Amino acid sequence: MKFILLLASFGLMAKADILYDLQVTLSLESGTDALGLNGAALNIQVEVSPSAVYGSQQGLTAVTMDNDATVTISGASNPANDGTFDLPQLSFYPHYEGSYGAFFSAGNFPSVTLPVGGTLNFQIIDNATTTGESEGSGNTVQLADFGPATSADQVFFDNGNAIYKQVDPVISVSLTPEPGTLGLLAAGMAAFGLVALWRSR
Repeated sequence: MKFILLLASFGLMAKADILYDLQVTLSLESGTDALGLNGAALNIQVEVSPSAVYGSQQGLTAVTMDNDATVTISGASNPANDGTFDLPQLSFYPHYEGSYGAFFSAGNFPSVTLPVGGTLNFQIIDNATTTGESEGSGNTVQLADFGPATSADQVFFDNGNAIYKQVDPVISVSLTPEPGTLGLLAAGMAAFGLVALWRSR
């Protein structure tokens, strides 16, 4: 039964995705706040498998992220724009222009169409890392390629003339287990507990 627990624990490590998490508050820098996002909080989450391999996109080294990126908005003055919205599939460029990493969608800035006011575009910039700068086509993506930081230069803008700047951004990069893996670990622990209870009787 200890083998079951060890197997579940191994699965937890083997099936963990890399999670890039950006939390930021928006402040209207210029234009009209048609989206109602001045002062709103945004949480962008993007995942990629640590077994993913870099290729070439737009003539640069890049890796395609998992197709489940989301942005969660809270505190919008237009309540209809609060909620969690799917982002288009993103690609991560670990050394875009040599000084930082960046996320793009089919070579363009990622965007999401909100229920009220139109489209919000994202310029998601990641701080450059030593390992990220040395990555090339054929290399396997790794956690150290993403630069956790509190000062990456994020810019958000709508399709009109509004520009929102970041306030107190927090970027974290971590390994997060898949839901199925958590179930496997829980089942292994429960089985181990039942055997221990049976032996104590």
